Amino acid sequence: MAEVLPWAWLNGHLVEAAEASVSPFDRGFMFAEGAYEVIPVIDQVLWGGRQHLDRLWRSGRAIGLDLPDRAELEQAIQTLIRANGRYCQSLYIQVTSGAARYRDHVSGGARPTVFMMCQTMADPRDLDPDTVPGISVVTAPDFRWQRCDIKSVALLANVMLKRQALEKGADDAILVRQGRITEATAANVFVVREGEVITPVADEHILAGITRQLVLEAAAREGLAIEEGPVDGGLLEQADEIWLTSSTRHVVPVTRLNGQPVGIGAPGPVWKTVMLAYLRALKDEVASHS
Repeated sequence: MAEVLPWAWLNGHLVEAAEASVSPFDRGFMFAEGAYEVIPVIDQVLWGGRQHLDRLWRSGRAIGLDLPDRAELEQAIQTLIRANGRYCQSLYIQVTSGAARYRDHVSGGARPTVFMMCQTMADPRDLDPDTVPGISVVTAPDFRWQRCDIKSVALLANVMLKRQALEKGADDAILVRQGRITEATAANVFVVREGEVITPVADEHILAGITRQLVLEAAAREGLAIEEGPVDGGLLEQADEIWLTSSTRHVVPVTRLNGQPVGIGAPGPVWKTVMLAYLRALKDEVASHS
């Protein structure tokens, strides 16, 4: 279980995480008017850091946030991860519209709230593809909003769907909207069928995951056939392999779907090939900064 590290960053200042607080009038608190990112940090190197910050800016612009100066934010990130000292941590960044003087659906003029904190994270370089266990998922109707491409702090539907999956004895849920796969509750979805790597196209119904893109690049380097497009939910039952990808979980093999085995019921050979390529890229990136 991840633990919060001692130091956080709030509105330009390094603070003790346990003492950090925001106004109850903050629009992120009242209206979920904010965007966030989670970035893995290994040996003080942000894995996919540029892409994560680019996406934070895209989400912020879509919401209409007054974003901080990017160079100042990047400097603050380095200050925070050095203060926490761990060689491996996950960085959480949240920007909201700030605390308004009164509650109204549209209210301008507030100073944005910029909050960052870190949690412990297992070192992905220690992962051994030969011993990684698979997880169990269920399918569920995707009842989230229509702009899932925005990484918004409004995650109630995701929380509800993850809780429902856990209550069914599964680890996660793969969501289906109008008969097509979208994503999991906090991860992108990949399906392998007859050697082809298939993933839903990054439209407004899914978040364009940074790890998703890194995995696509790894698969391309390995010469694998790749298809991005609409993916029928029925393909899940025909899949030889299913994976979930996210920044802190990396590339997770799914070995049970709705109580039934996926493929051979164990992590598959295509997953292993891509996982090894992904880990090589991660290690090379970290080593290049040493």
